[in-house]
Amino acid sequence: MFCKIHFARPVKKKRLFIGKMKGDVLMKKKLPILLCAVLALFILFGFTEITQAEETAWNYKKPFQKRVGAFTYHAYKSKDGKKAWIYKIDIKKKKAKSLSIPSKLKGKKVTRIGYYDKKYKERDYTKNIFGAYVERFHNYYRSAVTNTTIKKVIIPKSVTVMEATTFCGLTALKSVVIPPKVEELKEETFYGCINLKTVTLPEKLKYLDPAAFQGCPSLKKMRLSPKNQTYTVRDHCVIANENQALVYALPGNENFQIPEGIKIIKQYAFNNCISRTVNIPASVTEIEGKAFERPLLGQNEYIKDVTVSAENQVYARDGRCIYNTAKKSLSVVIAGKDKTILISPQVENLDNTHSIVNFRGMIYSLEKTVFPKTLKSATDPALTDLGDAKKVYFLGEKPPEILNCIPERSPLPIFCRELHVPENSLEVYKNFYKQHDCDVPSEQWFTFRSEEELDL
Repeated sequence: MFCKIHFARPVKKKRLFIGKMKGDVLMKKKLPILLCAVLALFILFGFTEITQAEETAWNYKKPFQKRVGAFTYHAYKSKDGKKAWIYKIDIKKKKAKSLSIPSKLKGKKVTRIGYYDKKYKERDYTKNIFGAYVERFHNYYRSAVTNTTIKKVIIPKSVTVMEATTFCGLTALKSVVIPPKVEELKEETFYGCINLKTVTLPEKLKYLDPAAFQGCPSLKKMRLSPKNQTYTVRDHCVIANENQALVYALPGNENFQIPEGIKIIKQYAFNNCISRTVNIPASVTEIEGKAFERPLLGQNEYIKDVTVSAENQVYARDGRCIYNTAKKSLSVVIAGKDKTILISPQVENLDNTHSIVNFRGMIYSLEKTVFPKTLKSATDPALTDLGDAKKVYFLGEKPPEILNCIPERSPLPIFCRELHVPENSLEVYKNFYKQHDCDVPSEQWFTFRSEEELDL
């Protein structure tokens, strides 16, 4: 699997190709910026940082072990000697069908489970509880598949903290009950548990990362106590009570009908959805950017179409686009079967509130992207996020205004093979690219006299 991330982009003429990573083109002197981008993504999607009090509460220098049946538990003890944190489990019996984590180890109450690295911000990987690496930017969960037989995991009620990627890659796991006092489900906790069908969420849950169950296509049922004050589960959705926001959508059936009453679709809410069609009701007033995409992995290839109720007062559909009628901004674009993105002429602003569906792969594997003549502005990195196709078309005689440019990064499509602009605006666009320090070789520029002559 590959993630769709625009790393630091070259802005000068000199380029350096590093390896053969599907066109990842980086300047040698931009590598520090790449590291900054990685760290920023970890902050955006990444591990919840442990507070200073929690960090100093554990004795990291003297871990201990305890074998129980087929499993050996590696743990830290709290400095007061009352608690245990299981950070790794060794499996002696490779064909074990269930795992029952003890509530106590050597008389210490088990309150925390999962791997945590204090230096995670300096690295692009973590581990699951079995010690297997989880490379979040590369092979993801596949290298973390340490067991293909465990169907059931019993987590003791004493546990209050579960780290990210704890049970990532348990491909046989079918059901799990998360302890009632766990308040936070972090990213990729159960990533790649492809046979997970039923989950009981904790009663005290206050935060659910939308990627906690990413890569769990069999997940059909979630249970949550009505006593939970933060969320409600209904109609295959986890909904935030405070603002009626759709936080997480279960994989779903052929058609996914977002329940009426939902007001906000949160970022990455549909990251695990495998429904072919998603229907947006009249009640939705806000769709956050990347709502239909996957953290780090990019577009959702399973969603083939997105529709919106004709009664919706905020959003409408034109062609293969869902757009905000007041802001004239793009919300969802459905890639064509021919790997094209056609931005609707109803869109005047690209403000990074969009999602791309019905497409698999990196943006540069698109055949073409067409920006309409109505486009007035684009907030960086919207143009590169949508426009690094093989062929890029700007239909407007005047280029869009670029807002909030990211330093040391190209805000314009430069990796295309062909860049098409109106014939009488060729010099205008060349100056536009020059002003933003973006280099496009002369042989990549193409012109047209009218839209009618284009095969769009």
